[in-house]
Amino acid sequence: MNTVLTLSITCISGAYLAGDYRFVLALQADSTLEELAAYILDVLGFDGDHYSELYVANTPHGKRAWSIWLGDPEEDADAAQARLCDIYPLGHNKKLYYRYDLGADWKFHIVRKGRETKALEGQDYPMLVMEEGVKPLEYGDTDDGFC
Repeated sequence: MNTVLTLSITCISGAYLAGDYRFVLALQADSTLEELAAYILDVLGFDGDHYSELYVANTPHGKRAWSIWLGDPEEDADAAQARLCDIYPLGHNKKLYYRYDLGADWKFHIVRKGRETKALEGQDYPMLVMEEGVKPLEYGDTDDGFC
């Protein structure tokens, strides 16, 4: 596929969230949900060694229209291979969220910006378009004198 989606991803909660943080990611429209989760963790520099979930709901704590657990051997692995171009549009008032590490409860609101566009020739995707705010640290400030 030669089309690109632009997603604005905002960290809305987490145990060590120190301030507002948002980034914009351009990625191929045929990227999978599993790939999207990996891209988010890569931008943040998180280890990726915890269970995570992608889900659609009206609010971050609302009833889930659907949910996919990543890293759970009992979960349907095919569901994580769903392509972004197949899940959008999400439906009336529905929003996409990513939850990582149940203990630290990192949550990200993912918003599609605009329509699909043509991929730029010679450009590698995913591409970090922009980031702003205080990038969260997965385990907090490790320079605080504690182990």
